[in-house]
Amino acid sequence: MKKVKAIYFALFVVLCLSSEWLLAGTEEITFLTFDGKKFSFPVDIKGRPLSLLFLAMADNRNDGESQQKILVDWYLALEDAGVFTDRMSVYYFSVVNKAPFFVKKIISNAIADVYKEIVSPSRLAVIFAKDINVFKSVSKSAVNEGPSLILLSLENEVILELNGSLDESKMKLLEAEIDTYYLVSDEEY
Repeated sequence: MKKVKAIYFALFVVLCLSSEWLLAGTEEITFLTFDGKKFSFPVDIKGRPLSLLFLAMADNRNDGESQQKILVDWYLALEDAGVFTDRMSVYYFSVVNKAPFFVKKIISNAIADVYKEIVSPSRLAVIFAKDINVFKSVSKSAVNEGPSLILLSLENEVILELNGSLDESKMKLLEAEIDTYYLVSDEEY
């Protein structure tokens, strides 16, 4: 009987350690985009050669709505500046913390309405996180500290992260980083 208990205990320890090891190695979060397809963040982000990620992370309605408005301002300014080309993939993710099941559809519809004219459904998602800190650790961004714009290379390495509202200095910095990346990548090929 003691041997059986020892075997069960050893098996339990091995399972606990292996599941902890597996979770530690997991650096992606899977969800559905608005076109109903599975998307694994950050693995499925595909640059052409660049990607620009618009990311809002909030744990309350006011912060979420405020961040969405700021991201729309960013989008419109970048569009006016001609930043969006066929060499850039653009993604919009809103991460919502612990939303009750009965309001998830309302939140999704509200976000879809905000972006319906400017974003492809395959690059738009609302991610309902049970624990926003998990997404925060994968994305390396802060919650309720304003939205983030994250410029990624073809290899999904962060080139630049901007937080908060649009201003001229941030806009110039982003445009300069994009121009520099294109210049360097054109020279390499």
